[in-house]
Amino acid sequence: MRARCLGKERLRGRGGPEAGFTLFELSVAVAILAILAALLMAALSGAMRRARDLQCRSHLQQHGVAILSFVGENSAYPAVMDNGTVAGDRSVFPALARVLGPAPKPDDYRKAGFRSVWTCPAGLRQHRPSDYPKTGGIPGSQYGYNWWGLGRRAPGSAPLGLGGTQFNEQGWVVTPPVAESMVVSPSRMICMGDDVNGWNGVFRDAMATADRTPARDFHGSTERVKTRHAGKLNILSCDGHVDALPLGLLFSDTTDEGLSLWNRDHQPHRERLR
Repeated sequence: MRARCLGKERLRGRGGPEAGFTLFELSVAVAILAILAALLMAALSGAMRRARDLQCRSHLQQHGVAILSFVGENSAYPAVMDNGTVAGDRSVFPALARVLGPAPKPDDYRKAGFRSVWTCPAGLRQHRPSDYPKTGGIPGSQYGYNWWGLGRRAPGSAPLGLGGTQFNEQGWVVTPPVAESMVVSPSRMICMGDDVNGWNGVFRDAMATADRTPARDFHGSTERVKTRHAGKLNILSCDGHVDALPLGLLFSDTTDEGLSLWNRDHQPHRERLR
């Protein structure tokens, strides 16, 4: 009889309050581990994003070395198109290739683990929708040259940037390269940056230019630009230093500071906003 009672007590112990308490402790432990795992993943994701941002800036600094080398040799900035008016002149991307090496070929971007000084690692990792056209360019595959500067591209208008090219009613017109002396404030003028055009909160990426000009959203380009560097873009100034500048300052700000960043005469040119 006593043995039978002890057996019942042991059975009650296995399924009673003590077992329920152990299950509760296990649930708490699992929840804590899940929270820690989520925090670890968030920290890891943030660290990887910061690493890509730093790598992008490093790439732009190397572009700056190439641009300044060209300017030192020619006392002028490379044109957006080859115009042959400076000894040994080439358009901007061949000029960069003299220092950086050949630009990647289109097939290179499809290779696993592809890396290049020509590319923004944050841009290349961004998701593009399934209907994104093959002819739309690859965001982050090239940095953009500030060839136009501020304002709408209209026949008869002259560029305020570094490109040395404009267009009129008859088409594109090649003009002399921008002399080094024409850049009034090299430390406060955009030379290159992430491959983005923008205007009042709308952005287009994969342009191989960096201008404050009217843009239209292209298969989610506005959101891609906003998230590439957490609301900023990496910008190379004409003196060779790199900053991460807010999108608002670059593309929406109407103060003298925001507008003059794009123009070689360091003037705001508010008439270009119309």
